[in-house]
Amino acid sequence: RREARVLSKLESEHAARIIDVGTQSDGSFYLVRQHVEGEELNTYVQNYGPRPVPEAVLLALQAAECVAETHAHGLIVRELSPPNMMVARRPSGTPLLKITDFGTAKLMRDAAAPAGGSSLTATALFGLSSYSSPELVRKAKSVDVRTDVWSLGAVLYFLLAGKPPFAGDVARLMLAITREEPPPITSLRGDVVPDIDNILSWALAKDIDRRFKNVHSFAHSLGPYAPAEGQVLIERIAQI
Repeated sequence: RREARVLSKLESEHAARIIDVGTQSDGSFYLVRQHVEGEELNTYVQNYGPRPVPEAVLLALQAAECVAETHAHGLIVRELSPPNMMVARRPSGTPLLKITDFGTAKLMRDAAAPAGGSSLTATALFGLSSYSSPELVRKAKSVDVRTDVWSLGAVLYFLLAGKPPFAGDVARLMLAITREEPPPITSLRGDVVPDIDNILSWALAKDIDRRFKNVHSFAHSLGPYAPAEGQVLIERIAQI
């Protein structure tokens, strides 16, 4: 309920709005979310292939703007992944990304509490995906906004590579996320400059202190590769 109340305050057009929350007569909680016409980001990339750099950067910045506002309201999403994002279309035909599921979101004061109990259950652990940060895999005692920076970097990698940075069953995935490096994007396609590899390596740094310190730092680094709409998003993220 607390998370839903916070999320209902988001003004970003890149969040599927929570329109109403309440309790039914049997005591069960419900929320009503904006309906988004489009396709999951997973499906979008499967259908159209790895995205051109300007579009990939723009979609990553659209997600980043929503995440930045979420952080400003004291909420850590903890994991962003393509199945939780939809790609709609503006009247002009340009893609419009919306985050549709904040189901693993945790209020920062809760995320800063020691792990265990309701903080990171075994069920949550085995629900890890290729977009989960190393600190989530390691069940760190606290997580901060940099865990979402990791996920944004992993989503950008997916947009450019057409596949996630890490894959495998739970055990293999945990090992890869915490110990291995994904193939550089420049080794997968010839139209990407080495600086993109550098940006992704900072976003996906295993050592949290070597990672971008916040969403704005990540977004700012993408400025040279962002189209005009992306530049506006970077400015908005700075203001947030």
